Amino acid sequence: MGSMRRPRTAVIPHSERRSSSVRALLAQRQSASPLRVAFVEGSSGRPITWGQIAVAAGDWIAQGPRLGLAPVGRVGVVMADPLSAATAHLAALAAGVTVAPLNPQAPADELAHEIRTLGLSAVVTDERAEADLDDLAAGGAQVWMSGPDGLQLARFRPWPTPTVSPVRRR
Repeated sequence: MGSMRRPRTAVIPHSERRSSSVRALLAQRQSASPLRVAFVEGSSGRPITWGQIAVAAGDWIAQGPRLGLAPVGRVGVVMADPLSAATAHLAALAAGVTVAPLNPQAPADELAHEIRTLGLSAVVTDERAEADLDDLAAGGAQVWMSGPDGLQLARFRPWPTPTVSPVRRR
């Protein structure tokens, strides 16, 4: 019987490794082939290119701090348009935000429950989503509309002020 050997792997020096962050990967795709189709919507055949996704990611990265989307924050994506949802998901990841895809056809109470349970600070939606903006805000998150002009605040729901009980000392 022969001995079992582990396959040999090449060791790549750190200086030669490419970054594997989503932001870096999108930048590589945009610089290499910005007009190359990244995704195609199945029902209509409508394409989106890597360049378009990189522009959306740049928008999220630039506007994120102004919109309260901190790199350690959590954002929900409630979009009916599959290309918009994929773009928003990649853009949010490129901006360093944790993403939770939510069902755009879910009932309002279910969405509000998911928003509260996941601790989302913001929810991004599109015009095609069936979710009511006020219902999304009822979950406790800011609601942003994603469209041709970038991210726009649609509904703001301030966080409730916590009640503090006085501490009684004995």
